[in-house]
This record gives sequence, C-alpha cells and structure tokens, in this order.
Amino acid sequence: MGRVRNMMQLPGGEQRWPLLNYKAYREIVPLRQLQLIQRNTDEMLVRLVTECPVTNDEESRLAEAIRASLGYHFALTFNYCEEIPRSKSGKFEDFICEIPAITQKRHEQ
Repeated sequence: MGRVRNMMQLPGGEQRWPLLNYKAYREIVPLRQLQLIQRNTDEMLVRLVTECPVTNDEESRLAEAIRASLGYHFALTFNYCEEIPRSKSGKFEDFICEIPAITQKRHEQ
C-alpha cells in the first residue's frame, strides 16, 4: 500500500511522489511559497509567491530546475500570487494532483 493522494502521474500511467528541490529553486528566485498543481499528465501550474519580481531568465532557469526535480519535461505555466492559501484542513500542500483518474484510482483501492 502506501500514499496515493497527490501522486504525480506521468503520461505512460506511472505514478510517483513528486520530489521538489526548494534549496535549488531558492538559489534561482527569492521564493516565499511555491505550489505545483498537476492538471493533466503533461502540464503543471506553478504558483509562486516571491520577494521581488522574477526576470524571464530566472523563470526559465526555475522551469528547468523544476523539470529536473520531477524527472519529466512538463509544460509549466507560472502564476504569481500575493499568497497561496492553505487547504481547508489548514495544511499547506506544495503539490496537488487534479487529474480525475488519480482520484478515481484512490477510491478503487
């Protein structure tokens, strides 16, 4: 058994725990918060709260660092926020999978 909630899903159906490298990300941009939301098997929304504006070069370097951490070349869309809210339970989730197939597999187990 093991954890299945908010597992990353790759196009071939493989599921794995998303490994995020905050230390490497913070060396590129001045992060306060970061959250990845997987909407489908090829794309991620990257929500960021930063201490100052991020340049195009920094964003490109951050994208490559995120892809390297995840081990897949996801299409990334960056969304800059003032704050990323916690879940209803009060927990901050740095990775959220919104793929319906994952949700359905959880209920079948």
